[in-house]
Amino acid sequence: MAGRQTVNVMTEGNYRKQLLLFMVPIFIGRLFMQLYNTADSVIVGRYVSAQALAAVSSVGSITYLFVGIFNGFSIGAGVIIARLIGAEDRERSQRAVHTIVTLGLLISVIMTVVGYGATDWLLTITGVPESVFHDASVYLKIYFLGSFS
Repeated sequence: MAGRQTVNVMTEGNYRKQLLLFMVPIFIGRLFMQLYNTADSVIVGRYVSAQALAAVSSVGSITYLFVGIFNGFSIGAGVIIARLIGAEDRERSQRAVHTIVTLGLLISVIMTVVGYGATDWLLTITGVPESVFHDASVYLKIYFLGSFS
C-alpha cells in the first residue's frame, strides 16, 4: 500500500459530498481574502488615519484585477489537469502539474514586476484622487512585492 496514491474522481460516488469537498476550500480561500481586506481596513482606519484608509480602499479594484487574472490561470490549469486525470494519463498529468507550477511561479514573478512598475499608471487610470495618491502607491507597491511570496 506504500507509495500508492488515490485520486478523487468527482464523477464517482455521492456527487453532493464531492461538490461540498470541492467547494469548501474555495469558500475558505475567499473568506480569508475578505478577512485580509477587512483587517487591513480596520487596522489602517483605526491606527493610522482616514487618509490612509482612503488610500487602501482606493486600490481594491486593482488588487482584485490581479487576483482575478491568477484565479483564471488556476481554473484553466485545473481543467487541463482534471482532463488528464480523467483520461487516466498519469505521465502527462504529472508533467502538466510540473509545467503549471513552473508557469504559475513565472506568471507571479511577471505580475509582481509589472504590477510594481505600473502602479502609478494604474492608479492614474483608475482615477485615484491626488490627496491619497502617494499613500495608495506605497501600499500597492508593497502589495505587489508581497504577492510573489
